[in-house]
Amino acid sequence: MTDDDTTTTGGADTDEQDGGLSRRGMLRGSAALGAAPVIASAAGAAEAAPGDGPRGIHVAYGAEPSSTLAVAFTGAAGSATIRYGPSDGDPGTADLDTTATPSGRPVPGRDAVAYTATLTGLAADTEYAYEVELNGTTSERYAARTAPVGPEVAADGFTVAHVADHGVADPENPFQRPDDANPELAMALAERQDPVMQLLSGDISYSNGNPSTWDLYFETHEDYYAGTPFMTVPGNHEAEVGTGMIQYDRRLNAAMPVVDPVIDPVSKRRWWDVVYGNTFIMGLNTTADACGDLARAEEFVPLYDPRCETEAGRTYGELQEAYMRSALARAEAREDVKWKIVQFHGPLWTTSPDHEPRRDLQKRWGPIFDEYDVDLVLHGDNHVWERSKPIRHTEDLLTYSERRRPRDRPDEQAPPPAEAAADLDLPFEDADIGTTFVVNGTGGVSHYELGADELYIDTAFESFYGVTRLDIDDEAIEVRYIAHPPLDTVTDDDGSLPAGFDPSLDNPAVAVRDAFRIEKTDDGRPRQVDLELPDGSGSSPPELTVSGSRSDDGQAFTGGATNHVELAVDASAPVTVRDRVPAAWDVVGGDIRSPHGDEPATAPDGRQYVYLDVAGGDDDGVVEADYFVEAPADADETGAYSFGPVGAARRGRGADRDWTTVPGTGSTEYVVGSGADPAHDVRKGNP
Repeated sequence: MTDDDTTTTGGADTDEQDGGLSRRGMLRGSAALGAAPVIASAAGAAEAAPGDGPRGIHVAYGAEPSSTLAVAFTGAAGSATIRYGPSDGDPGTADLDTTATPSGRPVPGRDAVAYTATLTGLAADTEYAYEVELNGTTSERYAARTAPVGPEVAADGFTVAHVADHGVADPENPFQRPDDANPELAMALAERQDPVMQLLSGDISYSNGNPSTWDLYFETHEDYYAGTPFMTVPGNHEAEVGTGMIQYDRRLNAAMPVVDPVIDPVSKRRWWDVVYGNTFIMGLNTTADACGDLARAEEFVPLYDPRCETEAGRTYGELQEAYMRSALARAEAREDVKWKIVQFHGPLWTTSPDHEPRRDLQKRWGPIFDEYDVDLVLHGDNHVWERSKPIRHTEDLLTYSERRRPRDRPDEQAPPPAEAAADLDLPFEDADIGTTFVVNGTGGVSHYELGADELYIDTAFESFYGVTRLDIDDEAIEVRYIAHPPLDTVTDDDGSLPAGFDPSLDNPAVAVRDAFRIEKTDDGRPRQVDLELPDGSGSSPPELTVSGSRSDDGQAFTGGATNHVELAVDASAPVTVRDRVPAAWDVVGGDIRSPHGDEPATAPDGRQYVYLDVAGGDDDGVVEADYFVEAPADADETGAYSFGPVGAARRGRGADRDWTTVPGTGSTEYVVGSGADPAHDVRKGNP
């Protein structure tokens, strides 16, 4: 458990006592149930107290998951007690004959206290029942189980769930992000996997300065989090104006198994590690709130910024890096550890333009992951699903990344991926060895667009909400992305979670959208291997409906003249767009992207496909693009030429695209004779 330097108020007991708790047992079943932040200050007038009883109960593993756990909750200042004891499968009949007294810290902007107790000395692989009493009001009983020990853990295997960028719909918070039940959908999918722990890589409640949204978040998911250890790291939305990450620190970080909790009054340690069975799991922090302007998103305050210097004379990043090396070395020295998994918020390898790859950390942290053969790194931040190819942070790969977004020329147009890699030997081109990086920011708050077709990305989706399922045993880590379309695309209502919602794969809308496994080579290095998707996986989402328009400079052109083509497509889902252009016309500029994967360059009728880098979709789902083509100049090429129709396909990679024709987007252009017509030649300065 961690502590901070603000004193307790309102009579909360700050002494800690050892006690006991465990993993998941009996749950009530909550399955039945983005961008730089716009933030309100939590430092203003306090909101009403939450009442006398405990609220938002959640558990986390301690440093030794087989014998320790933490219980956390919020409530009014006063007297709190946790009663617990071993359960035989029925928490209601368990003898709760052991007690622990939580410590408490006040919650900024809220007349309430966040309580935490670290419970130790528990028996391995044992279910415990527990209840929490606060000011004479007692919660219902929950049950959880400690981790098992011994080689049979790896032999039997276990499941871990992961997601990021979650949130909760709070109509009382004008600064909140989600406004529907998609966050509940995502966590219902997670709970259905029956994991031994739930990882969440930052941007948790999207409180954005409103403390009551934190209360609502924990109440919404209390049944799940009270029985399944909830292991978190902060994201940029945990840094709030005026109070920094105090809400996160007192509600969540206080329950994490943080090593040496207090550095100084400014910079807190928000990193931790546990070993469960044969797997080392480490949480890191990519959000610096202790320096610079707290209103700025985390990517604008680098962890190694001199403004983030601590009293120890090192930057926050340097302190965390030293911890990271020490923790990975500990894991490497343990004979019982085979796998290494790391989670943090800001992604190293991503395509979405909403949050650029953390190129500073590619260079600082990437080689450390290589050195210690980290198997899997889990991120959030971008609201998409992305799976990287196996990554080794070679000089050529880092050079490629820098070319794609030059730091010293940030406003300069970056070369396309193929051009940036022209003279480089990228590590995944001839090997399947290296760390896999997964971005899963599809926790329900919103979707971002995918960016350029980066060479280091294997599979990507931007139109689902879902959970990463990790099945871990002695042979492999099997990873599956289990996801569902947004609720408003499959229901007739306003996006609420339907009564009796089925989060299992029996629901045709729930499917495994991506699947792979990580194995070890003989010398202990991670290898990524694709898994075949099960039959019916990726079952067809709702039919894509499209409409659109085309405009250009006219219908008659002299040879060599340039035509400016403008396209707009209104689609029921995020789409990528292509047009058909006569082979005799030259594409000379505009919103053009290179074909990726197996996308053909030539249409069946001999015309060329032009793939477009679309802008938008606005609130109406409209995307737009334009490009320039030059008419053939030879006299014998006079005649009529057909353009279009435009094709649209759901965005995403790793699966064959199903192209839909956009009606009303075909046209016929005529070329007459040779010679350029200045009225249609953009190269002479005419639009």
